[in-house]
Amino acid sequence: MNKKAIAALMTLGIIISYSVPAFAQPTESELNKQLQQHQSEISKNKSALQNLKNKRQEIEEAIEMLDFDIENLMISISTTNSKIEQVKKDIKAAEEEIKKTEEEMQIEKDLFNKRMRAMYINGVDGYLNIILESKGFSDFLSRVEDIKRIAEADKKIIDELNVKKEEIAKKKKTLDEKNASLQALKAENEQKLAKLKQNKDEQAKLIAQLKEEESKYTAEISESQNKINSISKQLEELRKKPAPVVSASRGGSGLSVSASGNDVVGFAYKFEGTPYVWGGTTPAGFDCSGFVQYVYRRFGVNLPRVAADQATVGVSVSRNELQPGDLVFFKKSGRPVHHVGIYVGNGCYIHAPQTGDVIKVSDLSSRSDYYTAKRVK
Repeated sequence: MNKKAIAALMTLGIIISYSVPAFAQPTESELNKQLQQHQSEISKNKSALQNLKNKRQEIEEAIEMLDFDIENLMISISTTNSKIEQVKKDIKAAEEEIKKTEEEMQIEKDLFNKRMRAMYINGVDGYLNIILESKGFSDFLSRVEDIKRIAEADKKIIDELNVKKEEIAKKKKTLDEKNASLQALKAENEQKLAKLKQNKDEQAKLIAQLKEEESKYTAEISESQNKINSISKQLEELRKKPAPVVSASRGGSGLSVSASGNDVVGFAYKFEGTPYVWGGTTPAGFDCSGFVQYVYRRFGVNLPRVAADQATVGVSVSRNELQPGDLVFFKKSGRPVHHVGIYVGNGCYIHAPQTGDVIKVSDLSSRSDYYTAKRVK
């Protein structure tokens, strides 16, 4: 390669190096906007995640009830099967008893026929001949009495066997009806059991789907939290630099501040996790109004000490026109303003809640005691 070509390449390299734009570091305001966005995403995802968990809990409780019903049905089916087996045994015993009675009746008939045959073989044609061949009146009476006893004995035996057979037949009929009823109950319970198991399988699939969705939301929350941590570090580095010059002047019905609402919110985020301290006004611990007062003092705005007095300054803002940095106030009917926070955007606000809690971002829609909002800039 000749010297002219090398020189040309070196010149081109210098030109390119000077023409590549340098990426500017994000400003505190831009970082605060990003922070608000990720905070809002986390808030929404946590809300959605909690809804999924609540729904899954309901389904799991429903499955517990299904398991209870399935267990009871299985016990019922088992009991019914035992009863069916016993009835089958009773039916078989009745059938054997009917068969035995019929055999006894047949034996009795055979005996009667043999007796009549023997009388015929001995020259007796029947009961009438026995009576006609009697020798004298006493013999006649004796013969009649014997015939009567024989006839009554035969009739009694046959009648008893017939009654016994009818009773057993009735018993068998009752057992057959009971068996049919038990079989119907068994079939009905088995259908119910199959339906309950199908329902349980469907609920189990829903739980699996919900768990999968929960995992997605958990991952998104974790990703947003990592971004928040990264942005917080950048903000911390920026805040280590000298504070910007802030001018504030009182005018009209409110206060004007040179810093933006996003700057106010960004500074407020710095104290997330700070414990609530009753009467607290420093980063060692804040109460609600002490926190708001401290944040705005950073930007040259001196607010009254308590929430009720803070609600009297600034310009009133409707709820649907809230902007980051606006103060939001809460009160119960018939009571003075008792709580204040700083609106951060996307329906959320940062505040020092109560004893035992820490400064955190909350969903404004979760409050039923929202009262008013003021803009002090």
